[in-house]
Amino acid sequence: MTQQLESIVFDDADLTPHKEKVVMGREIYWLHEALEEDVVKYNNARAKAARMVDGKVVGVDGAADIEPFLVSLCLYKATTEGSFPYLPNGTDPDPKAKVPVTWVRKQVGRVVSRLFNRIKAISELDDESEEGLMRQLKDIQDRLTALRRNKESVGNVPESLTDTSD
Repeated sequence: MTQQLESIVFDDADLTPHKEKVVMGREIYWLHEALEEDVVKYNNARAKAARMVDGKVVGVDGAADIEPFLVSLCLYKATTEGSFPYLPNGTDPDPKAKVPVTWVRKQVGRVVSRLFNRIKAISELDDESEEGLMRQLKDIQDRLTALRRNKESVGNVPESLTDTSD
């Protein structure tokens, strides 16, 4: 029996990255929702910061670098007119307008922290909301159920195949 799966449907609003204007003094910037390439870079940086021993995280090295790094991936300097900097195709962000991480590191810590937290919120990264935690819980429960099913099926192997005594 084949299980019927529901279609996943994204409307135009889902496909349009979220952008927010950021005014810092007299300068205008734009926060852009993290694109998948940015999410991959962010998650790789987080993974590289984890110090592992015997498969367990025992410490974190360079964790402080992660906040300015994500901000530099998602914060763009506005055009001279104050609008979001697109490439000539009018849909993709201009990567040359991203602020460098060195610039981010020279900003006030509370400002960088606020930008970092806003990027995580609009990009649904490390979602600590009730909905986000429920999604994580469901995912973990599904994985646990699959693991238990797999163990049960392995447990049903005839003893003659699993007997390792000589």
